[in-house]
Amino acid sequence: MTNGAVLWTDVEDEFSAAGVTVRLGVPAGLLPVAERGLADHAVGFKEGQPVADGVGFSLYDIMFFETLSQNFAPRRIVVRSDDFGWNVACLRRLFPHATLGGQEEIGVADLIVISGPADAEVLEVEIGLLGSCGDAWPTVIVWNAARDGHWPAFDAAARTWPGETVALWRTSGCAGVLAGAALPPRALSVIRAFAGAGPWAVDGPAAGGPEAPLFQRLIALYQAQGFDVMVGIENRNHDLRKDTELATLFTGDPAAPEYCDIGQGIAVTELYFFECLARVFQPRNILIIGSAFGWSTLGLGLIFPGARVVALDNLSLGGEVAMGIDLTRRIARDAGLNVTVVEGASPGDVAGAVNDHLDGPVDLAFIDGLDTEVQQALDFAAVRDVLATSSVIAFHHVLLLNLLSGFRAIQQDWQGGGGLMTRTPSGMGCLYSAVLERIRPSTFPSRSDRMRSIKRAAVRRRGPLMVDSSFSSACVHHDRRHTHVAFVHDRRVQISDADLHRMIGGNPLDRDIGHQVTVLAVQLFRA
Repeated sequence: MTNGAVLWTDVEDEFSAAGVTVRLGVPAGLLPVAERGLADHAVGFKEGQPVADGVGFSLYDIMFFETLSQNFAPRRIVVRSDDFGWNVACLRRLFPHATLGGQEEIGVADLIVISGPADAEVLEVEIGLLGSCGDAWPTVIVWNAARDGHWPAFDAAARTWPGETVALWRTSGCAGVLAGAALPPRALSVIRAFAGAGPWAVDGPAAGGPEAPLFQRLIALYQAQGFDVMVGIENRNHDLRKDTELATLFTGDPAAPEYCDIGQGIAVTELYFFECLARVFQPRNILIIGSAFGWSTLGLGLIFPGARVVALDNLSLGGEVAMGIDLTRRIARDAGLNVTVVEGASPGDVAGAVNDHLDGPVDLAFIDGLDTEVQQALDFAAVRDVLATSSVIAFHHVLLLNLLSGFRAIQQDWQGGGGLMTRTPSGMGCLYSAVLERIRPSTFPSRSDRMRSIKRAAVRRRGPLMVDSSFSSACVHHDRRHTHVAFVHDRRVQISDADLHRMIGGNPLDRDIGHQVTVLAVQLFRA
């Protein structure tokens, strides 16, 4: 992934050249009801029809394999069952020095990825045979174990497996991993990070060293202060009421963790947005409005170690804000991060915070304050006055908390580029300065022609869009359970495309909600 390129966009291009459109991360509200549970996975279409019954890796899955590839170099990989080829294409790019073989080479592989449907009893026997390969048993990843009916076989095999076994609750279908004899300890640390402690508990202790993914290093910083953070657990995998894809703070007592009511931080894939951005864009000065318990603030401090980070939070809001500010300061001090938390309110205290604590204008701003469209506009106006010529502004949970109309108004008055990031759990917005056009800011999107094809296929297969009425009256709502945009009224009705366009401000569906304008990040790459 050189020059800021993001793996899945390159793989999408491969399939596009073969006439196959890949649906990946399309908002579930735009899909037939029967398909919404798989909205996060990759699905291939040719001439409007699915090319296979199965699906491919989701963005969470790709994140896992990307992190694993940085710490594990298998020589031979076997993929058992890969429906339309997406998984193999991703693995080939992630492990360029490995040989990818077929089922006949399963006995000599050091990494085996089992995907697609399989008979549970046969699978259990095969895994058992792999575990009896002497001192050279391989690493086996049973992808989508909880979703594809593989869990009984994985669970049974795990009881006799000679190495460690881990359930990855931070992947879309909860993959199961059977660690091989040659798996490096640093790779095992990565695998444990994507596990958490299960679907109903906060994360247990795990290594927080340089080989660990960034979110796990963050968790380790909070654990050192006597707290724990639940983040990245797919909502369908637990029965908690809180949205645990976003970061949530708990006291660190493993026997009886208590929820700390101090807001939520950005999701794992939203941290990944900034990690991708860091490959090609290095800000000197970062401003954050709304810090809560510091998860996003400290995350940006880790991602951009060469930058000065200033976070503004309003102590007058009461509650546990003071505790969150103090906790953030302690962690930043102990971790040696160039992070300052300022007590103040936006918009009035923004200019002063920048003048007093930064050595120049703001290159990267993250707006995550009071969640109203009025405050969103005030925050942006204050930030705009202190921006550098080349700058990026990110807005948290634009879709999740019904801030779309306000964001659209801001975007219309903005002279640069940007849009919605519909592949992020909170539906983030992002704007970038016109001067950055010289390095071609692009979307990790599905391109607009791809989205038009996907939309046409969806309409043919399901008819008019159905309005989801599972929430209170609103024009646009982000369904936390399925990470999608749902259009809601007081009752369930059918709505035409024309009505839908009017509801979202007259903007064409292909260009806005339906067009994944920026998928996890603004991809900036050199011309």
